Amino acid sequence: MKSTDVYAAIKEVIAPWTIANGFKRTKTLLGWSRPHGSRFLVFWFQCSRDGWDSHAGSKFIAEFQFDSTSEPGGAGLRHRLPHFLAPPQLEEARQLQNRVISKLEKPAPDHPLVRDPGLRAWYLAKFEPLAAAPSSRTDFWLRYGDEDDVRHWARFIKTALPEIFGKLAPDLTLKAE
Repeated sequence: MKSTDVYAAIKEVIAPWTIANGFKRTKTLLGWSRPHGSRFLVFWFQCSRDGWDSHAGSKFIAEFQFDSTSEPGGAGLRHRLPHFLAPPQLEEARQLQNRVISKLEKPAPDHPLVRDPGLRAWYLAKFEPLAAAPSSRTDFWLRYGDEDDVRHWARFIKTALPEIFGKLAPDLTLKAE
């Protein structure tokens, strides 16, 4: 999948929520911001630089910030998705991740990354399910193998957005859907 396809699928799921809650698109990345007092609530999605692999798929991340700038990547309070998730949500994320991993097609033994002794363990680990939920301090990237996986992750994140922004700005009220 091309990153443009990933961003289009995320946008389709997330954009209606952002409009209903007063967020505007950022100029960079697939992101949205909303003023709150003298600062801005900002969130965005970013695909991995690893690119697409026909066997292992790829991954993306969601980041959140509360800063003086309305654009992603500011120097203010900034965290990735897992920071805001409670243990039940982290377990749900593990289950979603394992759902993706279970659908991936392991490469044949003659695949170049499997044949290479220096890369074999690293590459084959991409096909192993997670035994435990990530912690809120984990740099947990959201894996996908197809557009359906991306949409599942986007719905998961959309459901968590009111709670996430409630943690960043406790006096803010947002609509769930």
